[in-house]
Amino acid sequence: MKRMKNRLLSLFAMALVTALVITLTPGETPAGQPASTQESEWQGLIEAARKEGVLTVYATAVPPQARAAVQQAFKQKFGIQVEYTPLSAGAIVAKYKSEIASGLHIPDIFHTGASQFVNLIKPMDVTIPLEPLLVLPEVKDPGKWYRGTLPFFDADKHGLMAGLLAGHYYLVNTELVKQNEITATTDLLNPKWKGQIAMQNPTRAGASQSWIANILLHILGMEKGEVFLRGLAKQEPIISSQSRQLAEWVARGKYKVGVGISQAQGVYFMDQGAPLAFGEAYGRFKEPRTLTTGATMIYSFKNVPHPNARKLFINWFFSKEGSTIYAPLQGYPSTRTDVPTESFNAALLPRPGDILAGEESELKKSEFSKLSAKIFKHLLK
Repeated sequence: MKRMKNRLLSLFAMALVTALVITLTPGETPAGQPASTQESEWQGLIEAARKEGVLTVYATAVPPQARAAVQQAFKQKFGIQVEYTPLSAGAIVAKYKSEIASGLHIPDIFHTGASQFVNLIKPMDVTIPLEPLLVLPEVKDPGKWYRGTLPFFDADKHGLMAGLLAGHYYLVNTELVKQNEITATTDLLNPKWKGQIAMQNPTRAGASQSWIANILLHILGMEKGEVFLRGLAKQEPIISSQSRQLAEWVARGKYKVGVGISQAQGVYFMDQGAPLAFGEAYGRFKEPRTLTTGATMIYSFKNVPHPNARKLFINWFFSKEGSTIYAPLQGYPSTRTDVPTESFNAALLPRPGDILAGEESELKKSEFSKLSAKIFKHLLK
């Protein structure tokens, strides 16, 4: 079933790429670009990038079908090969540090989650502001973006977000949990849920860390939040780093409630017809929702081997065309307001009043991870 779904996604991706790219052949002027000096500069950038011939991207958690679609579209449009190197969150940082120590500058772009960007790469003082690289009018126009501002993640404008998803950190089995039984975070401390909760490892980067950050920063505050977490530990949740397995356990009823589980896994099992719902929507939570960028962060470096291809790619990737190809395959609604959202679970779409979990939240996750390791020590394996 999974293999068939991936195959269908790949076929969909290829058809989408062809339909979108065919409207503008590699030598044509992008839509909205005036026939003037800007057009001349854009064509000059394309030619310079073609001479470089390749772009190197190190990536974490970018699905194969998304990588393939981006590679095909960029190659078809500009004649430039995008070489993706998929790596785990830990491996990507270790690899880059090793290369830098050896005097090597291999990647042009990192395509990762916010945690790696904020906590590990940016402190190395190797990244650059991306705003000077933006040249397409449709990319520079604030009116094209969520909340009317370019989607920079940090105040220094080094990281650009391609997608935003409303955080839903509770997964419930609707055959075992009534709609009015969990309507707020603290309801998880009800004795009836003892031994009935499946939880993703909160000491590792991912949805569980984001969930705990939301509790401590926005829902309960530090003092009450820590009290809640200690109470949750007494509920004896099963803790694992295997997000898919956790979601499946809840889907099959082995556990009634999941917390901090990857939303993508929840959506996957819902699409298979499992009796699952996101707890926040199911229980009509009134608590603040945070937005997460997931692994849609793009950033770059002071020293890169293909600077023109980098500039061209960033502009194309954040254009309507690039975003329309990428967003549905990554599983995160685009930060652009002119990209369709019909393919997404409505509960996950950003809405007014949501909180963007930005750089400050990411910087605190290391502290929260240590707190979680202390509180859940006896449950971690």
